[in-house]
Amino acid sequence: MRYLVLLSLALIGTSSGLKAADPPKLPKELAIVPNDALAAFSLDVATLGEHPAFRGMRESLAKSAVNSEMARVLGLKFEDVARFTTVLLSPNDPESKRFEPEVILLVTARKPLDKGRIVKSLRLYGSDEVKELEAKHKPGEKRPEPRGKADAPYYFGIGETVIAFADDRTVVFWKTEGRRQNFTSLPNPLTLLKSGAETGPLTEGIVLAATHPCAGAANMVAIKRARQNDPFPDDLLPLFRADKFFGHATLGKDAAEFTVQAEFAGKQWAAEGEEAAKKLRDLATLMMKEDVARSIKRSGPTTTEAQLQLFLLDVIEKVAIKPVDNSVVLTGRFDLGSKTQAMLTALPGATTESALQTKSMNNLKQLTLAYHNYSDATSFGVSNVVDKDGKSLLSWRVHLLPYLEQQQLYSQFKLDEPWDSENNKKLIEKMPAVYAMPGVKTKDAGMTFYQGFVGKKDQITRPLFLEGENRGIKFPVAITDGTVNTIFCVEAQNPVVWTKPEDLPFDPDGKLPKLGQHLKPDCFQAALLDGSVRSLSTKLPEATLKAYITINGGEVIDEN
Repeated sequence: MRYLVLLSLALIGTSSGLKAADPPKLPKELAIVPNDALAAFSLDVATLGEHPAFRGMRESLAKSAVNSEMARVLGLKFEDVARFTTVLLSPNDPESKRFEPEVILLVTARKPLDKGRIVKSLRLYGSDEVKELEAKHKPGEKRPEPRGKADAPYYFGIGETVIAFADDRTVVFWKTEGRRQNFTSLPNPLTLLKSGAETGPLTEGIVLAATHPCAGAANMVAIKRARQNDPFPDDLLPLFRADKFFGHATLGKDAAEFTVQAEFAGKQWAAEGEEAAKKLRDLATLMMKEDVARSIKRSGPTTTEAQLQLFLLDVIEKVAIKPVDNSVVLTGRFDLGSKTQAMLTALPGATTESALQTKSMNNLKQLTLAYHNYSDATSFGVSNVVDKDGKSLLSWRVHLLPYLEQQQLYSQFKLDEPWDSENNKKLIEKMPAVYAMPGVKTKDAGMTFYQGFVGKKDQITRPLFLEGENRGIKFPVAITDGTVNTIFCVEAQNPVVWTKPEDLPFDPDGKLPKLGQHLKPDCFQAALLDGSVRSLSTKLPEATLKAYITINGGEVIDEN
C-alpha cells in the first residue's frame, strides 16, 4: 500500500494539464513510443544537466562507480546521455493476481553509439544465433561464447534481457522477467513499441516530453483492465477512474514547477476524483512523516536519506488540487536553492549505496530460496559436507549449488575431499556471483561475506549450524522460535573462502562476532528463514541479536 501511494503521487507529480496546440516534431526515441501503452515517462537528461541547480549532482555522477561501469559497457558517460524514456506495456500474464507490466527502457545518446562495443561488452547473442544454439544445446551443457557480431535484428543478454537498437543513438532494453523458458520465441522489442493509432491516451504526455525536461502520461483505461485481479484501494478508487493522466515539469532559475491533469468522463467523477486526490496527498504526507521519523531515529537528520525524505515531504504537503471542467489538476513547486542543491549533489552516492544494498538483499533472498528448495527435496536444512568422523570438508554453500542453477559446478567437486584438496581448491575462483558482496573488493578471489552462525557440537540453545553436524535440522519443525525470528545467514564483516566450512562462531554466553557495515555504517543485512531480508543495526542489544540467531531459544525479540 505504501509504495502504491508514493508511486501514484510520483506519477502525477511529473505531469501537466497543458496541452500543446501545435505538436512539435517528435525525435525518434519518442516517436516510437506507442500512444496506447500503459504509461510512458521521459527524462531529458541533457537539459537537466545544463541547469545550474544540477551542476553538483552532475559532477558527483561523473565520479561515481555507476558512471564508470556505464562507460565500460556502453561507451557512454552520463554527460553523453541525452534522454531516458521508460515505457510500460500490458503484463505478459493477464491471469496473474499481481500487476506486473512489461518494462522497456530507451537510452538515447548525444552521439552515435558504438554498437559493436555494446554487443561485445554485454556478451550479447544475436537473435538468429540464439535460435541456432537452442536447437543444438543440450541441458547442462555449457553454451559457447557469443560471436559478438553487431548485425542481428535484436539481441539476447544475460539476466533475461532482450536488446535492440532503434537507431544509431538509441538502445532499447526489455527486461523479460520469468520468461526464460520461452526465450527464443520472444519478439524484437521494437515490434512491441509499434502502435497502429496516430493518437491515444499517451499522446499529450509524449508531445510534452519533446519540449520539457520531464513529462509523462498514463493510460488509466488500460491500467485498470490490466489490474483487474489487483484492484486499487476503495478510498482511492475514484481518482483512478480517470481515463488518463498526463503532464510535465518545468525548470526555472530558482525553482521547479509541476502540474498534473487527470481527465474523467464527467464532472461528477471529476469531483469524486478531487476528493480521492486529497486523500492520497494526505496519506502520502502521513507515510512520509513516518519514514522521516524512522530515518532520523536510525541515523540522524543530516543523512542524505533523511534530507531527501524531508524534501519530498515539503513538496507533497504543498501540492494544490482543484477541479477544471471534467478534470482534476494538481500543481506544485519546489525550491532549487543551495539546500536542495547540496541534497542533489549527495544523492548519486546515496543512490549507489542503496543499489548495492538492494543487490546484496537479492543475493540473500536467492540463498534463502535455495535453502528452502534444498529442504523441500531432502526434508532437512542444508549443512556442511562432513566425513565419516564428523570433520567438515566443504561449506554448506557448496551443497546449495544445484539449487542456484549451478549443477555443472557442483558436479566438479569431490565431496569426499576437503575444500583445499588438489581438485577442490581449483574451484574456489569459480565462485558464483550470488556469493559475492556487491561493491566490496576482497584481497583474493573466491571470498564471500555471506555466512551463517555455527555453534559447538551438542549445544542445546543453538544457531542453525553446528560443528560436525552431518545433516541439517529437520526443517521447519525444528525452528521452534519461528522462521520469521530466525537468521539463516548475514553479511559478515570479514570474508571467508566460499567453499571452506567456516562461518561465524556463536556462543550464547559469549561475545558476538563483527558484522556488516560494508554498505551502510552500523548496519548489516540478515536473511531470515521465512524468506525475508532485514537491515539490522549493529547497535542492537546483544540479547536481541542472539535471539535472532538461535532457532530454539524461546526469546521474545524486542528491537527497542
